[in-house]
Amino acid sequence: MNKDAKTTAPAVKIQAEWLPKPFIDGTLPGDVYTGHAPLGVQTWESGWQICKTTMAGSVQQNLYPQGSMGFEFVWDDRATYTYGR
Repeated sequence: MNKDAKTTAPAVKIQAEWLPKPFIDGTLPGDVYTGHAPLGVQTWESGWQICKTTMAGSVQQNLYPQGSMGFEFVWDDRATYTYGR
């Protein structure tokens, strides 16, 4: 074995490991809002990633406020945003 060979792998964290469980509001076939935020971000503060899931016929669509997947929105304002891709 090469003495310089790398024998360890980098630590990789998936979203489920660094974010708490999402907030979920609604049920299909109606609109469902799903929100993720780091621990400590309150529902009235910006810092949320929000997804609105809708059904268009038999197709499920995932839409985001102003078409952004960023952690920059307020969970309490989820119904007031314009959603797109």
